[in-house]
Amino acid sequence: MRAISRRQFLELAMAVPCMYSAPLYAASAPVPDSRFQGCFLRAGSDDFLDKLTLRLSSNDKEVDQVYAAADRDLRREFKVSPDTWFYDDGNTPNAFATWLLRRGFRGDGTVCLGLGLVRRVTRRNELNRRWKTRLTAIMAHEWAHIVQYSRGHRLPGKSTELHADFLAGWFLSRTSAARTESVEKQGAEAMYRFGLLGDNDLGHPDHHGTMAERANAVTQGFDLAARVNNVDAAYRARSLSG
Repeated sequence: MRAISRRQFLELAMAVPCMYSAPLYAASAPVPDSRFQGCFLRAGSDDFLDKLTLRLSSNDKEVDQVYAAADRDLRREFKVSPDTWFYDDGNTPNAFATWLLRRGFRGDGTVCLGLGLVRRVTRRNELNRRWKTRLTAIMAHEWAHIVQYSRGHRLPGKSTELHADFLAGWFLSRTSAARTESVEKQGAEAMYRFGLLGDNDLGHPDHHGTMAERANAVTQGFDLAARVNNVDAAYRARSLSG
């Protein structure tokens, strides 16, 4: 992945999936798919993967190249090997990770990126010049859930999502350039930029964290990479219980 500075990373606001409680790409947020609770498939969805039409390609050569490069980095840094696919997410842009596998497949779980989500995130225009890192960030958040599953954690909720944000930040820092600005300025920018992905729906089962919580989680993970170079230590560095 092309190296980015810490400031550039923060400006991306990561655009991870399951964060569509905030209208990042549309005038209004899409209606959530009822089969999901956040990034988790709800109970009774064990055959969901077998019913999906899964694809190995996004039908966009440049996107597929970025996807393949990120996939290699994620396997190296997170040390898990999920099955990875694109799928038709219709009118509900989404991506998800699950410990389930399609019948006949083997791996640490499954990561699926919705084609609608991918098209939105990878638009080539002046306002989205760093779309490659946005796509990588989406993948990192979902792969972080695979890391959680591989260690026996399968409980949905805000603390789980913030932990995934934290690990995604750690991963992106591991594959980014050195930090270039003051911690205070970077932190303030993160609180604003990444916080746009948060929400205040505190009682909703899909609540992923407030603006401040999401900003803090991803920047703490990003900073941790300067001191921690393995995923086991990174995983333990943030609690999953609150």
